[in-house]
Amino acid sequence: MAEFIRIYVTRHKRWSSPKFVIGESYGTTRAAALSGELSQHLKMNVNGIMLVSTVLNFQTLDFNAGNDLPYVLYLPSYTAAAWFHKKTAGGTCSNGRSPKYLPWPRPLRRGTTRQPCSKAARSRRPSGATSSSNTRA
Repeated sequence: MAEFIRIYVTRHKRWSSPKFVIGESYGTTRAAALSGELSQHLKMNVNGIMLVSTVLNFQTLDFNAGNDLPYVLYLPSYTAAAWFHKKTAGGTCSNGRSPKYLPWPRPLRRGTTRQPCSKAARSRRPSGATSSSNTRA
């Protein structure tokens, strides 16, 4: 791809024109690699790179046993979507505008090694983690 761009730019005398690279979803890794190839090996600097729906670490998409990272990263978006559609259980929204931060990343990172939480442990949650308000403005 980089060689094609070099040939095109040369044939059409566009070396002084601004050059932008855009990649979407899985193409973001290709766009990042292409801009590196253009600048490092072909000495053609790009003026900008746009990454749409960025996927630079494929581990973040891999919902498999032993990889708990996607669960941690997707939880805030899933919570916001559930809140928007009024599908949250009472106590997850406190400010009337968006779901309040909950201390989930640490337990989720433990994954399958996490022991089930006892009723006593659940009652020791920080008081600011939940509220009884589930309304929106």
